[in-house]
Amino acid sequence: KDRELLLKAAFLYNFAKFVEWPAAAFASPSAPLTMCVHSREAFAVIVEAMDGKTVGNRALSVIDGHGPAAAGACHLTFVGADEPEGSYAQHLAKSPHALSVGDRDRFARTGGMVGLVTVDNKIRFEVNLRSSRAAGLRIQAALLRLATDVIE
Repeated sequence: KDRELLLKAAFLYNFAKFVEWPAAAFASPSAPLTMCVHSREAFAVIVEAMDGKTVGNRALSVIDGHGPAAAGACHLTFVGADEPEGSYAQHLAKSPHALSVGDRDRFARTGGMVGLVTVDNKIRFEVNLRSSRAAGLRIQAALLRLATDVIE
């Protein structure tokens, strides 16, 4: 299970490298990129995997998506399969420029931005361009080419 979570953490890190956020999403040019994790089972693994990493010129910060610090502070939100359906919607609404990545069935097809899917025992992803554009995010073509499906 930890190996799978480490792989998902690597996906999250790479998603962060291929997404451009509007300047308004950050308090300053040197503010960290904040990843909020809504998954009790994945939190510790993701924190450890991201330790010391940077995205562009920004430090990468990982916080518990359930905590009060997450309200409005997220640039990338990960919703694990262990999260109860709908429990994370209010958190997503508080971070208007957050890239939402979900590890649940049909996440990208139901309004999430990037959905992790398992195909032939491999982790793949789908991208919902409509949702990401609505949040002011630009997903680079190099990432879109790797998606199993791009939803317009």
